[in-house]
Amino acid sequence: MKTKMLIYNSLVASSLNYGIMCWGTAQNTALMKLQKLQNKVIRYMTNTPLSSDISQKFKELNILNINELFFLESCKFMHKVYNKKMPGSFDEYFMDIDHNHDTRNRHRLQYQLPNPKLNLGKKSVKYFGIKIWSKLDQQTKNVENKKPFSDKVKQLIIDKQLDICY
Repeated sequence: MKTKMLIYNSLVASSLNYGIMCWGTAQNTALMKLQKLQNKVIRYMTNTPLSSDISQKFKELNILNINELFFLESCKFMHKVYNKKMPGSFDEYFMDIDHNHDTRNRHRLQYQLPNPKLNLGKKSVKYFGIKIWSKLDQQTKNVENKKPFSDKVKQLIIDKQLDICY
C-alpha cells in the first residue's frame, strides 16, 4: 500500500492538483469524468469491487476527492491572501469589510462578497474564494503557517466537519 500511495501521489494527485484553481469551477459533467477516473484508481489501489461504495476508502487513505481538493486549494489560496503572502497585484482584489459596529457576521466574513451579474462571475476566485473562506472558523483562519493550516483544513474535510458546498 505504501508503494501504491507513492505512485498515486506522484502521478494522480499531482496531476489533479495542477491548475485546480482554474479548472475546479468547470461544469459538473467535466468534473464527474475526473471523479470517475479518480474512483477507478482508488478501487484499483484498494481492490474494491465496482458495486461497493468507496467513500470510506478515500477516508482510510487520507485522500480528497475532486471537489474536496478544489475546496482545500481554494482555502490555501485565501490563507495566503489573508496573511498578505500574495503578490501586490492582489492587494485590491479582495475588499475588506470595515466593521465599526457589531453584526452577526462580524467574525465570519472578512471580505466583501461581490454581486456578480452572471453565473460566470460566481466562478471567479473573487466570489468563490470568499464563500469558501467564510466557512472556516476564526481559529482555523488564524493558523499562520501554511503546512499546519493545510493539514488542519484537510482533516476537517476528511472528518466531514466542513460543508464544502459553496
